[in-house]
Amino acid sequence: MENENKTPLKSWINNGVIFGAVLVALSVLMYVIVDLEKISLMGFAGIGIVFGFLPIIIGLIFIIRNYKKELGGFMSYKQGLLYGTYATFVAAIIVALYSIAFNNFIDPDYVKKTQEAVMEKTLSFMESSGVPADAIEEQMSKMEEKMQKEIDNAKLVSPLKSILFTTIFGFVISLILAAIFKKEPPVFEPTEATE
Repeated sequence: MENENKTPLKSWINNGVIFGAVLVALSVLMYVIVDLEKISLMGFAGIGIVFGFLPIIIGLIFIIRNYKKELGGFMSYKQGLLYGTYATFVAAIIVALYSIAFNNFIDPDYVKKTQEAVMEKTLSFMESSGVPADAIEEQMSKMEEKMQKEIDNAKLVSPLKSILFTTIFGFVISLILAAIFKKEPPVFEPTEATE
């Protein structure tokens, strides 16, 4: 077997690094193709799902399924859960490092531009929905306060927090996927005498 010398630690680190690299590539793709000026308010939510949650779920399906193959087709629930969680943790670290680099060096104003676009879309939506001016003003004031906090945290705090939240999300998805993919080896191997 080609994976006999591959320890579980080395395997989940390798898969976590690949997983993280794919997530970073998707972030770069999103940065390149998404036009903040043209996207709708609902589009922002859709982007979060398409570029945030779905890749983690799909990635974990591949990672846990492939780990089961590495183990010869048998995998306990605990093995699948731990493997998926550890791989997600490694991927989350890689994505956080990329986010720190992106928010500090590549495009330090991106979070601010994104927040301003969301505020602009929210204001337009509220005005077109007939929300009273005082309620709009109050909401915009709250959003500005929140926006400034997010801009301040984007350089370091938010990426570091994302490690925890991404790992928790990966743990929850791994709980489900490990239950789906688990397969215990037979207790007794069939022998020629019993056939």
